[in-house]
Amino acid sequence: MWDEKPKEAELRIVFEPVEQTIDGRRFTGFKYWFEYASRDVAIHRLLDRQTWEVGGDLTDVNVVCRGIFDVPRKKVTRAGGFSTVRVGQLVGIIAGQTSGAAGRCLPGFDMQYGRSGVLLAWFDQVSLIRTVIESTPGEDWVRHLDFHYFQEARRVRTNPKTVVWCPDRLDHTDALNLWTRLQDAEQAKACRQFRIRHEEPPAIVFSENVWFNFKFDSTYNKHAGGRGGIRGRTSSSLILLGEHGDLCSDLTPDGGGRWSQRIVCWRSSSAPTCAARSTSRYPNPRAARRD
Repeated sequence: MWDEKPKEAELRIVFEPVEQTIDGRRFTGFKYWFEYASRDVAIHRLLDRQTWEVGGDLTDVNVVCRGIFDVPRKKVTRAGGFSTVRVGQLVGIIAGQTSGAAGRCLPGFDMQYGRSGVLLAWFDQVSLIRTVIESTPGEDWVRHLDFHYFQEARRVRTNPKTVVWCPDRLDHTDALNLWTRLQDAEQAKACRQFRIRHEEPPAIVFSENVWFNFKFDSTYNKHAGGRGGIRGRTSSSLILLGEHGDLCSDLTPDGGGRWSQRIVCWRSSSAPTCAARSTSRYPNPRAARRD
């Protein structure tokens, strides 16, 4: 009500100097965050409105905001506009910046470059932040709107944001390479935060199903990595039809003259479902046997 006593709150902006080397380039700048406290008013979001332009204006500013809905880099000028809101409109959602934000369309960091150097900005950790980056025709700046969302509370400390600058001049190729290094660092940071184990790409496997005229001493020779053969991890499947059931297995050479046989499925006439799984190793195909 209008006649109620004013409610009080304290809002601090805290700064901290930063020096960091990224991909062999030395960056300097600062880190900042907001601290909110109130006995009466709880909040669940905070809008951080900034403008960042490498060189101080749009004389020579290239924004790198790689994604699936826009070009990898774009030169922002006073005459032309720029906005990541269009990215969200294409898919019907608000563009979220940091990794982990629902509907993420933008990378978890900011990057600009031009004749005046390179400007980078990123957050300390993954959190729910919706970001809009834009510049309206006729303006001489790039606007950054970071919406911090969090559980409603009377004491809040936002996710710190680091903003750094390097005087190096980059061509377009070097700029995209630097962006890739930053993207790798963001992925590693998110994996550490959520304890996600690093996974290698799956191995390339060559397979051949042998249905008839199978011979242990020669059928798999062309896959053993010999002259003219396929090199890499190889395997083949074997299906043996018997009076009392069918044995389905595969053989895989280990590169040292030994073969591994894995019984994939044993189907008997009385129990047609898979009844056993095992692995055996044989010094050569001739030694393989059926139990």
